Amino acid sequence: MTAKLSSALLNIMNINLWSLVVQFILVGTILLLLKNVVEALVAHIMFRLDKHISIGTEVRVYGEEGYIRDVSVFTITVETNEGFIRIPTREWKSSRYVVMRTYLNMGRRKSDRKYDKEKVK
Repeated sequence: MTAKLSSALLNIMNINLWSLVVQFILVGTILLLLKNVVEALVAHIMFRLDKHISIGTEVRVYGEEGYIRDVSVFTITVETNEGFIRIPTREWKSSRYVVMRTYLNMGRRKSDRKYDKEKVK
């Protein structure tokens, strides 16, 4: 009687153990995916809020000159003479890039105009 009871308990524990392992793996995978999506969204928002860079800005990335052609949540596409460079949005700030020329209106301050007048004289 005790042998049957112990084997039944062991069988139940074995089934519960495997279901716990599968649940743990599924929850871990979902959390990692959510982490990647949140990182990408935050990086995309930070890129969009940067006043010096937008679509059409000429940049130098990894030693090649081009301009930003497309920006999505997960990637930034830079078009160069040789082709395209796709950079993950979350790695944009850590990549080596230089803004060559921007077509955005940065606005001028009165002190800038004063400096230009002094330079002309």
